[in-house]
Amino acid sequence: MWTLIDNSIDIGATVIVVFSIAGASIWAAFKFFGQRWLEHQFSQRLEGLRHSNAIEIEKAKVDIGRASEGARSLQKYELEVLQIIWLSICDAYRAIAQLMQQLKFYPDIQKLSESEISDLCKSLGLDDALKIKILESENKMDQFITISDTHELNKAIEKFNSAQSIFLNKSILLEEQLSESIEVYISSLRGALTHMGLAIGDNDKKMKSQATREFKESGLSKLEELRSIIRDRIRSHGVLLKIEPE
Repeated sequence: MWTLIDNSIDIGATVIVVFSIAGASIWAAFKFFGQRWLEHQFSQRLEGLRHSNAIEIEKAKVDIGRASEGARSLQKYELEVLQIIWLSICDAYRAIAQLMQQLKFYPDIQKLSESEISDLCKSLGLDDALKIKILESENKMDQFITISDTHELNKAIEKFNSAQSIFLNKSILLEEQLSESIEVYISSLRGALTHMGLAIGDNDKKMKSQATREFKESGLSKLEELRSIIRDRIRSHGVLLKIEPE
């Protein structure tokens, strides 16, 4: 299983990242409310998750405290939790990478027939309403970029929110330094997503380029650092992982 986890991040150092608020109104939200609004939304969600999961966290403490094997049960729990958290982080990274890949390659919509545009929208998972919006636009290319970027952005933020939620639910019993390392990486993803979300909301090519360049320079290396930390923690329990070469 851990070999599969390691392989799941093998998607190259050229990928890049973004973020958004789910729903069709994302472009307007970024345009008119800006970074303060985004940060407020992140903060609200974070606090909501912590509050709503408080009962489950306490229940986990009690259950593990009652386990007859004591320390061994805690160790087993930590190993399982690390696997779940790691997989969710890799999923978030992969979704962000897919978004960044798309930002580099846009088909020339102006030269495509209506049928070809329909097929393209279908392949990207865009619904009929969005397809019609593109077809009826005077500037189909700009409309397509806005809609497709927003769509991929929504998918990336969904994966990020899932990873953040899983971490908050499961991390309470992890060793403190390990938990902090994971939280630092998730925070770096949040910052990169906020930056790219603003760029997409304003259709700011310069800001897009800056955000993607920064993530390209540090995103994968930070993920590798986190993998090394988690791997060392697993090995400290006497479990050997076979780490495949990149």
